Amino acid sequence: MPGVPSSPPLVLLPGMNCSARLWGPAGAGALHPVLDRPTLDEQVEALLDGLPARSPSAGSAWAGSSRWH
Repeated sequence: MPGVPSSPPLVLLPGMNCSARLWGPAGAGALHPVLDRPTLDEQVEALLDGLPARSPSAGSAWAGSSRWH
């Protein structure tokens, strides 16, 4: 729709040992960053560097914590 700003993409963060497949069809159209850093601090830094500054997110287990770190 012209003149209406688009919404930021939803970011879905799977828990440890999971992948984007965790979200199944519900994850269609969302961003699925790979969580591959060895520490929470390093993963948070990678997420901040690679994702939009403001975006809704959902995560399970450790991944959910990383967005609030």
